[in-house]
Amino acid sequence: MAAAGGASSGTCTTGLGLLFYFLLHILVTSARAFGADAWAASMARVTGGVFVVGEFLVFMAFAFHAANGVRLVLVELGWGIGNPIEPVYPYRTSVHEQRPLALGVMVLAGLIVLAGGLDFFILH
Repeated sequence: MAAAGGASSGTCTTGLGLLFYFLLHILVTSARAFGADAWAASMARVTGGVFVVGEFLVFMAFAFHAANGVRLVLVELGWGIGNPIEPVYPYRTSVHEQRPLALGVMVLAGLIVLAGGLDFFILH
């Protein structure tokens, strides 16, 4: 159950992180309503090496959150949980059925992060 449980708690964590980023994004971009000088000052505060790394962390959170959301939709639709079985002790859970799907999602998110890192730090 570690793969599916860890992925779900990761979804909550990344979801809250993305919400926090969204609120900060609204705060920073709202400076545009106060004129060009306020916009320039606001953008000057959020540029630099630390913020590039922060944006990449947001991208990583997005990649994981999106890929795991697809996994959760597939599980909700009944894919990756196996066929129902008779509840006979010792009970068999669907963890063994869900683990390959969870690991596939992690690999997919990792590939997306690698491609994004290439764009963020090398090609950009």
